[in-house]
Amino acid sequence: MTLLYRVRMTLQFVGGSPGLSTTYHRCPAPPTLGAAQAASDRVRGSWDVVKSILAPSFVATPQAAVDVIDDADGSLNSSFGTTPLAAVVGTAATAQGPGFTMAGLTLATNAVADGRRLRGRLFIGPLPTGFTASVNPPAAVLTAVQAMGVALVTVSPPAATAPLMVWHRPLKNASGTITRLGSSSEVFSSSPAVKFFVLRSRRD
Repeated sequence: MTLLYRVRMTLQFVGGSPGLSTTYHRCPAPPTLGAAQAASDRVRGSWDVVKSILAPSFVATPQAAVDVIDDADGSLNSSFGTTPLAAVVGTAATAQGPGFTMAGLTLATNAVADGRRLRGRLFIGPLPTGFTASVNPPAAVLTAVQAMGVALVTVSPPAATAPLMVWHRPLKNASGTITRLGSSSEVFSSSPAVKFFVLRSRRD
């Protein structure tokens, strides 16, 4: 069992909003407000890195609360009220494109879960029309997303303070009973996706 900080960003954009972006970070023992704030600061800073590839109608607002969850069963352990942080607003020169067209950040770990290497991913967007005219993300998008990964994984505050994690959620049966405990692993590297990510509703 490992305790994780759960950091959430509320995403507002044209059509289909608000959205939610969630990252997980390993807790020290015991969890502390300082480490929870460090995780929130790092996530906010990573979104600030990619504001140049987001439309002015895009707003990412850090939630002023960081939850502590148990990675084994997903239960809420505790919660910290963190310092409210300024929203990140897109600065790209063009309007938002299709609401489902996103840039992607892939998160790599050294763990194997259910016979596969445990990986995570983040959706960044929707992207502006200036970046969606080509078949694949242009160089400017890849550069910005790469920088976002650096900000999440290695940039100050140091990675030793609430490092980024990928959570392998517990598996439950139809009655809600856990049939396989969850687990988590630290992210050691990240890379921008060379193809667009497509955001689909969980109802599809």
